[in-house]
Amino acid sequence: MTDDRLKQEVIEAEQARCQATRERDLDALGRLLRDDYTHVTGRGSVMNREQYLEWVGSAPRRHERHDLQVRCYGDTAVIVGGLTNHLSDPEGNTRVIETMVTQVAVREGEAWRFVAFHITPKR
Repeated sequence: MTDDRLKQEVIEAEQARCQATRERDLDALGRLLRDDYTHVTGRGSVMNREQYLEWVGSAPRRHERHDLQVRCYGDTAVIVGGLTNHLSDPEGNTRVIETMVTQVAVREGEAWRFVAFHITPKR
């Protein structure tokens, strides 16, 4: 498989992750995350897969990805790029945060699954 095709598959997996997050489809999101998934928030707290799924289900959010750079190393991919994060609170207010994200995904069979996510607010 070509490097360009692998990169496209990774981008498609990230698009599916964003869609599952936006729709709060925790089953679909769970399938995209490995059991050992680690999520580091912009404030530096760390969540495991179960904690992250619970957090996503707790409040509406929408991600817009941009300027993604994907590097593949065999069955491992590193994704770096911008993310505009639209977070809603229980009262319906939305907060928009511009961030940079680094992610790691691994290819298992025909599917890419995420193992790590680290988000940093832009200054």
